[in-house]
Amino acid sequence: MSRLSKRERATTAAALLELRTLGVDPGEVTNTAATLIRMGTPDGKAYQRAFGKLLEARPSLRAPLQRIETLIERSDLPTVARYNTALTNYMATGDEGHLRSIAATVSTDMAQLAQETGDAGFADSLPDKAPEPDAAPAVGKPVRPGWNPSGFRPGEAGEAQAPAQPGS
Repeated sequence: MSRLSKRERATTAAALLELRTLGVDPGEVTNTAATLIRMGTPDGKAYQRAFGKLLEARPSLRAPLQRIETLIERSDLPTVARYNTALTNYMATGDEGHLRSIAATVSTDMAQLAQETGDAGFADSLPDKAPEPDAAPAVGKPVRPGWNPSGFRPGEAGEAQAPAQPGS
């Protein structure tokens, strides 16, 4: 398994979470990537191809995933490390507190990107407010034995170690 940067891991974790938020099973990406990795494809290339395959089938997802990539690319490394930690911990535990811990920073960064780029999609992506702990999720989480409360399979957070390169 190749070692990837914090920036690459954060981008992939955020993209997988965004997919789930949009009602898309992140398994569409992680299953494809896992298969490619088992066949010897380096992790980064495997996730790049998996996201590419998803975007071929669902081109409407391209803009939101590109915005995530831009957000992570433009963030400084300490912020990326915070994003990565929060996203990985959320995916592993389902504890929304991890997402709330970065919500203010994400909101500030997205608002700044909306202003800098003129892309209203960044502003549309702003979280209205951090979700309440008991709030119902926007998208149903899979109810499957062995899956954690966040709706991700065990190990999926660890698999999120390659860049989501929606433009590829």
